[in-house]
Amino acid sequence: MSALGATAAARADSAGLSVWRLRLRRFRSRRAGMAALAALIALVIFSLLAHPLELALGIDAFKADLLGRFAPPSAKHWLGSDDIGRDVLVRLMYAGQISLAIALIATAIGTAFGTTPKPRKLSTDSKRMTRPTVRVQATMIGVTTLGRICVAMT
Repeated sequence: MSALGATAAARADSAGLSVWRLRLRRFRSRRAGMAALAALIALVIFSLLAHPLELALGIDAFKADLLGRFAPPSAKHWLGSDDIGRDVLVRLMYAGQISLAIALIATAIGTAFGTTPKPRKLSTDSKRMTRPTVRVQATMIGVTTLGRICVAMT
């Protein structure tokens, strides 16, 4: 079958499908995208299991235990404890929740600013950017920088 025939067959096969169904089919055909989605789902599940794990182990991730400082990994503290006796694994899981929340907020802000209609141009020169566009870009740079700083602090 020629390349033109294959293209016509692909169009005929997807003629009755919606745009979103076609996008989903295309996304599923990409291995890297599916691997990234699986990693993201695993990270979300790992982070959301912080509180149930904390209850199951009978520990408090925010309570200091000065007698248990720098404890090695054990059945109660799977990754050990930090310099004031808090469980490292559960604190990492809670930090993952914070990082995911910041990423979600930054994505929502980016989507909101990225999908707004373009403002009317203020100049007749088509090569120059308009002032509202520059403001939106400066805002997004500030938001992503703030998000990176917050993630680095956790």
